[in-house]
Amino acid sequence: MPLQLIKVNKMKLDVRLQGYDQCKTSLTKSLGDYQNWLDDANLSDVETEMMLLKNQRLVEKDSITIAFVAEFSRGKTELINALFFSATGIRLLPSSPGRTTMCPTELLYDANEKPYLRLLDIDTRLNDRSIEDYKKQPKQWTHIELDDSNPKQMQQAFVELLKTKKVSAEKAKQLGFAVNEADESVDVPYWRHAMVSFPHPLLQKGLTILDTPGLNALGSEPELTLSMLPNAQGLVFVLAADTGVTQSDMAMWQQHIRTYKNTHAHGLAVVLNKIDAIYDELMSDDDCDQLIQKQSLETARLLELDKGLVFPLSAKQGLIAKIKQDDDLLAGSRLSALENYLSESVLSSQKERLLGQVVDDVAAHMAMVQKTLQARLLRLDKHLNELRAIHGKSKQATAELLLETRQQQTLYNKNVEHLKTSRHIFNSQMVDLLYLVNAGKVAEIFNEGREQMMHSWTIKGIRMGMRHTFDELNTLLCEMLNTAQGSVSCSIPFIKDLRMSII
Repeated sequence: MPLQLIKVNKMKLDVRLQGYDQCKTSLTKSLGDYQNWLDDANLSDVETEMMLLKNQRLVEKDSITIAFVAEFSRGKTELINALFFSATGIRLLPSSPGRTTMCPTELLYDANEKPYLRLLDIDTRLNDRSIEDYKKQPKQWTHIELDDSNPKQMQQAFVELLKTKKVSAEKAKQLGFAVNEADESVDVPYWRHAMVSFPHPLLQKGLTILDTPGLNALGSEPELTLSMLPNAQGLVFVLAADTGVTQSDMAMWQQHIRTYKNTHAHGLAVVLNKIDAIYDELMSDDDCDQLIQKQSLETARLLELDKGLVFPLSAKQGLIAKIKQDDDLLAGSRLSALENYLSESVLSSQKERLLGQVVDDVAAHMAMVQKTLQARLLRLDKHLNELRAIHGKSKQATAELLLETRQQQTLYNKNVEHLKTSRHIFNSQMVDLLYLVNAGKVAEIFNEGREQMMHSWTIKGIRMGMRHTFDELNTLLCEMLNTAQGSVSCSIPFIKDLRMSII
């Protein structure tokens, strides 16, 4: 049984994601139809096939990532629950007071695996491998199966995200954490990174959620700030409405988010969470609203942002309102304003970007195809004029002309069939060659050699490691040369036949 969801009103995020998913499906079908038409019209070639294949893979792999960044205790995880997982009827991710996600967490849908929680040990920071490298090695992760029909079991499994462990100050420094000189031991996150996959409707439609906890976590994991955050289509910076922009909040903004603001202006939102903490029984609602408005304006001024990008809300009230289906409480939480912004600014712009990129490539190719068809029409007009010129001449001349035309057509069809066969063979061999040239394979050889040399205690062992590395590289190079020579030898007969037919 899939994850059981309670009935909630369909929010704009869901509608937009559904439209985005349908757009991807339509694009994939259109690219396939265009390839079939080109094949039927004998207008395809290697470059065209590669261009269409590249765009098909771009559409299939394209996803939308929304990253949430905040210092501890800002209610970031509660906001994620309210925006995306209220339909489970529980706090799916741990967000109760005193329960803070300690490691960066990606929530996505992996169609090739059963639902899982994968956790990468913090000690992996002691080597120079990136998180992306580890993603290609599932055995390096602690794997926990999730029961997507049982939200309570999933909730219990996610408690792993809260784990910490105590290490010496020296080891904490080696792991990349900031340490006070007076500290002899430090609590650090137990896990370096977490990946969660389960068939939630939003995740199935291509949404990826990145939860990044705290300034210390960002500073100690450069891959987050250099790769993951810059590549996200949307970034939500969460502050607390009762404290405003604190010194640590400003440090996080200056060091990690300002750059994103300059390059992704339409994908950035600042949330002033916990506005429910501002309301006071001794203050009128109007006074509280004015205080919230003042805090929003001050936040926009400090961060040098348009005030329309600051969203005061209560994630806690929004989550409770959605679970209890309380429209009045949902309106009071002001969560809908952020949902509308994310759906309009992030999802719509991503759809337009994808459409623009694919359509530009295909439109440029269609312009070339149009020129080719125009050239064919000119040749047909020429042949038609020749036929009109000989109209009325002897039947023998007409028969000879028809025979010559049929012979040329037969030869042309034969060459076209030969060309198609050779093209498919060439494409297949090119894929094999590209596989051998794969940078990941070369990196794997270097990594194996490096591991062997690092674990060697003698010069002989190091030399054996170096010899093994160069032997592997030599073998790979020989395979590349053999594959390349095979491609050339396969194409020679066709080239000779084509040359003879032209002569």
